Amino acid sequence: MAEIDIQTVRELLSGHEGQTVTLDWVRSELQVVKGTRSWERVREMMPELRGKKLVKPTGRQGEFKIIRQVERVNVYESQRKPPIELFFPRDFETGQELPFFRDIVFYEGDLVLITGFTNKGKTGLIMNWVAELIEFNPVLMGNEFTDVDMKAKPRFLDRLDKMDWVEWSNGNGEDKFELYPVQEDFAEHVVKDRINFIDWIDNSGDYSKASQILRDAKLAIGKGILVAVLQMNPGVGHAMGGYQTQHYVDCEIQLDNFGDMKDEILLTVGKVKQATKPVMGKTYNFYLQNGVKIMNFHEVVKCRGCGGTGKTGKNRETDCDRCYGVGWQGK
Repeated sequence: MAEIDIQTVRELLSGHEGQTVTLDWVRSELQVVKGTRSWERVREMMPELRGKKLVKPTGRQGEFKIIRQVERVNVYESQRKPPIELFFPRDFETGQELPFFRDIVFYEGDLVLITGFTNKGKTGLIMNWVAELIEFNPVLMGNEFTDVDMKAKPRFLDRLDKMDWVEWSNGNGEDKFELYPVQEDFAEHVVKDRINFIDWIDNSGDYSKASQILRDAKLAIGKGILVAVLQMNPGVGHAMGGYQTQHYVDCEIQLDNFGDMKDEILLTVGKVKQATKPVMGKTYNFYLQNGVKIMNFHEVVKCRGCGGTGKTGKNRETDCDRCYGVGWQGK
């Protein structure tokens, strides 16, 4: 067998850019026999390949990462792409799109993150958005949609039945959306160039990986849009997984309690990368009838009478008579 040359190794590595491999893997792929000159030659090539910025050591013996090769971008020859035209969730009573969405600019590859506490309307909002985009054959995956038996959850099927104003199938028994039983490794299953909904990301309770999961899934979405759901971390103002979860987000929607009113929801527009008018920090109130119908959606502000605390009096022991103890008022 002829001695392995560096061009042969480069050709092998070029098909695995971004991956971490070992010297033994290279030898195995090239069918190098132990004890031959080529066996040692593979190891000796590494400094040269490193100098050409093709590989870098990981710090572990015999292991290295294959560097993803990039080329210089000529900015002024790049094609300008217009924002994406989307349809957004609507108030069921008025039929009007939720107002702030039209002020946000969305592009191909954007990530929308919806965060909130348990039972605060995250899935209801998601399902209304899916309904508006049903003709685009959206993709659904995540813990809220399928169970450990890889079947659609009964609660998900119940929502479909309750949303009887939506045509979920094409009349031939075929769904207008695609449901996948994926509860982890989302980036590997995201359907490129489509609108993907992940409700919700848990990763077996290891929320420290949430930021990386969002990043990888966003990179995999291509020209599509990714909408993902994370549980809110109580008392800290960001989702489970820490503030790092906001790093790759283009638009964040936060759902919270509306004072002490259990059936009411407070929606806050969080991080927004681009908008046609100021929207970050705006707050809205609504409720979900039967868990699916968005009702009485309207903008609210902190009550001027109590400063948003819901209480007045010397010791703040009395419910505010302007907001009735909620802390918010219609704008």
